[in-house]
Amino acid sequence: MAAIHATGLDETIKQIAQEKPLLGICIGMQALFQHSEENGGIDCLGIIPGNVIKFSSHLRDEQNNQLKIPHMGWNEVFFDSKNPLFKNIDENERFYFVHSYHASEVEKKYVCATSNYPEKFPCAIKWKNIVAVQFHPEKSQRAGLQLLKKLKLGRAVLTPSGTINMILIPAIDLKEGKCVRLRQGRMDDETIFSDNPVEVATRWVNEGAQRLHLVDLDGAFAGKPVNARVIHDIAQAHPNLTLQVGGGIRDEDTIQAYLNAGVQYVIIGTKAVNTPHFVGDVCAEFPGHIIVGLDAKRRQSGD
Repeated sequence: MAAIHATGLDETIKQIAQEKPLLGICIGMQALFQHSEENGGIDCLGIIPGNVIKFSSHLRDEQNNQLKIPHMGWNEVFFDSKNPLFKNIDENERFYFVHSYHASEVEKKYVCATSNYPEKFPCAIKWKNIVAVQFHPEKSQRAGLQLLKKLKLGRAVLTPSGTINMILIPAIDLKEGKCVRLRQGRMDDETIFSDNPVEVATRWVNEGAQRLHLVDLDGAFAGKPVNARVIHDIAQAHPNLTLQVGGGIRDEDTIQAYLNAGVQYVIIGTKAVNTPHFVGDVCAEFPGHIIVGLDAKRRQSGD
């Protein structure tokens, strides 16, 4: 924890935990909780509600043999077979453990799997977009690799109940400062929904939207931003809202201007098709802020 704080990784991990899927393994799981008994007591990252305690030094198995600490080796993991995290993994499969401390005081709804040594303890946690496991899947042969594969391929966020949470991103198309919808992409065939895009964005936020997709239609056809002021106003009105913007973004100055205005992601369309190396350049210049959008019509791509 001292090294994490000293390098500033604590804030980085907390930011990642809010925005992206995150996997914690073994001590990487323990560090996510609020407090640990290790090293005489230490505050952890405080991301997941719960604490970390040490196994009792007086643990005994059913034959009254004293159990060794750390808990090291293969042990059964118990889980709900309907949970997609463990789908196609045999019930009561064994995973590999190496630890002297374990999670405690974790709400049942966040626990995906448990193990016994000899008392039951949580060994897999799902909290929001975080999955944390006490065992080592990378050392657990077929079952561990199967679980890692699911986490790698699973873009949806898995909940302890086994359901899938989908993030819906409302789209606001902008033309001449108004919210519109074009019929089959034709600029001369539009339906106007509102002449106040900021108000529409606020309405979506009040409905629970965490992210908005904004398209500068005039910019897409002009090849440069036209509705940037409206987009700026939306970003200023909702500084905690994630915004992704497309339409007419063809150079680095435009990208920088949008990011400075409070936009988190910019979408490259036409430029990505016509000048592919531009994508690599801006990804290097603005890592983590670039999305490529491919709109198709009659088997052709464009902005």
